[in-house]
Amino acid sequence: MAFTYSPILATDRDQIRFDLGDTTVAPSGIMPNGDNVPDETIAALLTKYEDNADKVFIALCKAVGAAWANAPTEHAADGLTVKRGDVGKRWRDMATQRETDTGLGAGYVGYLHEQEADAEVATWPVS
Repeated sequence: MAFTYSPILATDRDQIRFDLGDTTVAPSGIMPNGDNVPDETIAALLTKYEDNADKVFIALCKAVGAAWANAPTEHAADGLTVKRGDVGKRWRDMATQRETDTGLGAGYVGYLHEQEADAEVATWPVS
């Protein structure tokens, strides 16, 4: 799957990547395994949400949060333990904040339907 990003933020995809912090090629991506969100996923969500970048950002935050919720939160080697904390919660908090900032939260018509649809996005393969 492709990863492209331009720091001049010429496209919605670039702006979404910037907002997510997904601007450095794997293995420094935002997914638990270091992958980036594929261009194809962003394009599909832009189509689904009629080019509403805020809705795409919210959906991706929820999907990334779900992926992190299933990832190991600490790693130990040679007597040193590194704890990531609740990364999944931080991603969910980012989604909630954007929902609040944009008015796309609980008061948004169709919110529950979209929340169910977002669960489908969270199932893309994460290794």
